[in-house]
Amino acid sequence: FGSIPLSPENEPVLRPHLATIVTSALRYASASPSPAHYYSLLRALFKSIGGGKFESLYKEFLPLLPSLLPGLIHAHARARTRALREVLLELCLTLPARLSALLPFLHLLMEPVRHALRASSEQVGLALRTLEFWVDHLHPDFLQPRMGPHMRHLMAALTRQLRPQPYPYGPTALRVLGKLGGRNRTELHTRPPFEVAPSVSSGAPLPTAGGHSLGVGVDSGGVPPARLYL
Repeated sequence: FGSIPLSPENEPVLRPHLATIVTSALRYASASPSPAHYYSLLRALFKSIGGGKFESLYKEFLPLLPSLLPGLIHAHARARTRALREVLLELCLTLPARLSALLPFLHLLMEPVRHALRASSEQVGLALRTLEFWVDHLHPDFLQPRMGPHMRHLMAALTRQLRPQPYPYGPTALRVLGKLGGRNRTELHTRPPFEVAPSVSSGAPLPTAGGHSLGVGVDSGGVPPARLYL
């Protein structure tokens, strides 16, 4: 597969075999006790023909999408190891197809994005790039209904990425939240609550205009632990 990007004249050689390779790999993976090798084969294939340069291969790949994507999502739900789950997430988010071809399946792709935002560093970066690409190129009226059922989990996952450097994905997550605009606040009322200690005898000093410090404390007065929604 690595020869395809280096020698585009090999594209016609691969084209008649593309569907057979993909469907056979999925079939053998579903029946094998160790399916990682078959999914790794698909990952190498997807990487080699990605990037928007091989239109004839994308046309061959298009009829496979209705069965391929649900199959990958189902395999991810059944995967027992973290490494296999991450390979399957990568396959879902690197499908060799134009965005226009993926539009009918966008509601299915939201779930892999959500899981990838909580996976390893490489998967987080891939999910953020994918989500930002959708936000940049799709009209809000089209994207919002498909994000809506997943918005709570997406916002929670994006918020978790807001960390200072040297963490590499904080700025990207902040940029995505900014591009979402008001949509990133539609689910604030459903965020998980923060637990508050039953009582606090004293708080951190706050500086005042006169240069003095003002101690701030909160006393629960014996009330059970409160919940704050921020």
